[in-house]
Amino acid sequence: MDKTHIMHMNGHDLLPLFFFTPDSPNSTQVPVVNSTKYLGITVNNKGTLKSHLGPKLAYVRKQFNTLQRLWSHGNIDTQFKIKIYKGIFPPMAMYCLQHDWHLDQTLKKIDAWHYRLVRRACLLYTSDAADE
Repeated sequence: MDKTHIMHMNGHDLLPLFFFTPDSPNSTQVPVVNSTKYLGITVNNKGTLKSHLGPKLAYVRKQFNTLQRLWSHGNIDTQFKIKIYKGIFPPMAMYCLQHDWHLDQTLKKIDAWHYRLVRRACLLYTSDAADE
């Protein structure tokens, strides 16, 4: 029962819900929450995922940094580095984000994250590369 909870979306004055177990005649009230983690994403009662995007991009960037020796290696073809990048990191970052509505600000954040990592994978440094 620790993992079971209820999240009401777009509802008003909802009645509490109870959980009845077949082994016990006692009932337990199911806790109501404003946000919950489901399939690796955090959803709130307004249906948005914005609060989860920042930590998710930071986690994927950390995983990207573990392959720094690969990205900085001069004898590995750039096209091969891009294939590795495309196969691993965008799917990690975009997992379950197709279910969210993205504001222009969120899309810009995702684009900036993507371009920054691609530039680093290809060893293309620009003036904002010093920020990292």
